[in-house]
Amino acid sequence: KRFHNAVRQLQIPQSFTCVAIQSGYYDQSHFNHEFKKFAGINPYAFVAERNMLNNINASTYFDS
Repeated sequence: KRFHNAVRQLQIPQSFTCVAIQSGYYDQSHFNHEFKKFAGINPYAFVAERNMLNNINASTYFDS
């Protein structure tokens, strides 16, 4: 449940520490470790990849 909540929280621009605490992790280190265990990548890479994919999708629909 914490992991799924964290993924939802990562859609809102905020610090990873805030995401960790709001999702029920003890601290950011605990969050990073658990996130990597579940997702296979750290939360920083997850957000960067998601942003890149969003930019690609946006350019696909809005290029003329």
